[in-house]
Amino acid sequence: PTTLKYYLDKWMEIRKVDVRQSTYERNIDTVRAMLRILSPDIPIKEFNLAAIEEFKKARYGNVTL
Repeated sequence: PTTLKYYLDKWMEIRKVDVRQSTYERNIDTVRAMLRILSPDIPIKEFNLAAIEEFKKARYGNVTL
């Protein structure tokens, strides 16, 4: 599986070991929001800066890098 959800799930497995619980919980909130806003089935090849900007604008308003 080369989808955004697959790689975010793998990343969260690693994060759980490397960070405080409170940080992990904030990361979960962010990942869930990202998967709601962007399609969880988006091919990882299409996950780029434009997709990140789309997520940030939808979640936070007009924000740029």
